[in-house]
Amino acid sequence: MRNEDVSTRIKQVRIAHRMTIRELSGRISIPTRTIENYEGGRNNPSVGYVYRLATYLGIDLNWLFTGEGEMWQVREDMPPEDSVVDPESEFVLMPLARPRLDAAAEIVLMDKTRHYCMFQRDWLRDRLSRIENGILIVVDSDRMEPSVNNGDTVLIDRGRNAIRSGRIFALGINDSIEIRRLEMLTDKRVLVMSDNKDIYPSYEADVADIKVIGQVMWLARELSQ
Repeated sequence: MRNEDVSTRIKQVRIAHRMTIRELSGRISIPTRTIENYEGGRNNPSVGYVYRLATYLGIDLNWLFTGEGEMWQVREDMPPEDSVVDPESEFVLMPLARPRLDAAAEIVLMDKTRHYCMFQRDWLRDRLSRIENGILIVVDSDRMEPSVNNGDTVLIDRGRNAIRSGRIFALGINDSIEIRRLEMLTDKRVLVMSDNKDIYPSYEADVADIKVIGQVMWLARELSQ
């Protein structure tokens, strides 16, 4: 393990979180001069500093020391619905789910050792009814293109399951989670729409027959190379 490599990764972590040395110093209670010396490779980082940095920012210790594996840390004991890295941290790990339901009609999470994404807590608070209600799903259908494309990752708020006309929702249809736009027709009837109307026609359904998992609040899309 070369000291300069660890120092480079420590600096990389701080920059990835868009934090100045002074901001990081105040949040993990380490003097700014100490952090500057660590990042500059002038001193070997102490075990206590590395552990505190990894815990606060959700970074994998093995990656910090060796550069191998994933940068982001995921705790094995973290329950799926409670994705907070640390109650005092400003960052949250949001679980990623498969677009399907199990036999009990529950959302199927991906392997919890890998499939989480990190968000700023305040950003989530501004968008979700409660942080604990958030979950990420990778879309595997072209029904909502061009609004939501096949392969997009969408953030679902499971606390917003009351139908609001014109909004996009995640629905439980058979054993799948599908993204649709809903329009209330009467207090008992709803129009289920796909934005890709040329291929997938809309249809009416009873409100009681619609399983609304939550409202789509945000999406991420990988750009083509």
